[in-house]
Amino acid sequence: MSVAVERWLALPGLGCPPSTFDGVRTLLPASVHLDVRDRHLTASVEDLLADGPVDGVVGHSLGGLLALEAALREPERVGRVVLLDPTRPHEQGPAGPVRAAALATARAATRAPGAEVLASAVDRAAARWWRRRGVTSTGDAAPGTAGWRSLLDELDAGWDRAARVDALLTAGPPRVPVVLAVPERHGRREQRADVLLARRTAARLVRVARTGHLVPCDRPDAVAELLVGGPEPA
Repeated sequence: MSVAVERWLALPGLGCPPSTFDGVRTLLPASVHLDVRDRHLTASVEDLLADGPVDGVVGHSLGGLLALEAALREPERVGRVVLLDPTRPHEQGPAGPVRAAALATARAATRAPGAEVLASAVDRAAARWWRRRGVTSTGDAAPGTAGWRSLLDELDAGWDRAARVDALLTAGPPRVPVVLAVPERHGRREQRADVLLARRTAARLVRVARTGHLVPCDRPDAVAELLVGGPEPA
């Protein structure tokens, strides 16, 4: 007799390669398929769900914000949501003119003389940093200054998404089960933000020990338990 397979989308955060979820994938049973997306943070909810409904979406950081928007806008196509220390809806960046000027300046800097050399050096340093976290692949992200401009586009889209999610939540929480998993060692300000977001989304709040912001890398076991509905992670 065949076993039904749950299909989950995994949405890494800004600057995080798909392989940040490799540890999670290895701990999941055969009954759970994890479809990890890359270069997705500028995608619309329609593009995200173009292949049909999913049993769940797990999102980290800005990827968590996209997961939340999908749950709010397409609840009949998203079974469950797990948010891993997500970007908060109030994090909408600077005011319009300041934001536009800052992004324009940053994009211009990527075209300045010497920017490509600097970008290549930063890419190499970032790859070494990821390897120390157990992440051996940086995915399909564009190298050099093209990658920097891609990150700026994703950040810009993320600020817009935060505003949309903030507005959607004024009508009520998502109509699907939500888990909000955050680091146990969050400071008081972050803890207050955690509680507020859990209240606005009607989420089950889980505080995960022995992790910082990079929950999928630090605690793949905890993330896997949340996806399969096991005991609450320590």
